[in-house]
Amino acid sequence: MKRAIAAVAIAGVLVLLWQVWARHEERREEARVAQAKRDAAYEDVLTQVRMEVPIGLLRSRVKHYLDSQGIAYATYGNGDISEKIGEEPGEGLVCNGWYVYVNFHFPRAQGQTEPSEVDPLSSIVIKKIGHCL
Repeated sequence: MKRAIAAVAIAGVLVLLWQVWARHEERREEARVAQAKRDAAYEDVLTQVRMEVPIGLLRSRVKHYLDSQGIAYATYGNGDISEKIGEEPGEGLVCNGWYVYVNFHFPRAQGQTEPSEVDPLSSIVIKKIGHCL
């Protein structure tokens, strides 16, 4: 009788573990599909921006374009311009959410210590900034 009860208990635990695993895999697939959709949307934005803002355009002209389109942006210490285009969920306790930006990069000339309005645009990329433990 004790063996039968133990067998039923073990079978119950195995069924429960299988259900937990199956639900975990389902959530993981849902997250993968959602991420693929977000990434495709980011690539669409990047493609559009690259068509409208050519490489080599001066920093002042990039700012003028963004201002004329009513696009909010930030400039950081390195002189890059970033336009926030999205936010992504974090991965639970390990990572906070992520901010997604279109980043306009302007390299400085040799010996130049501060960004200049005549720095030419060298690249436009998607950047994700967040915090993970």
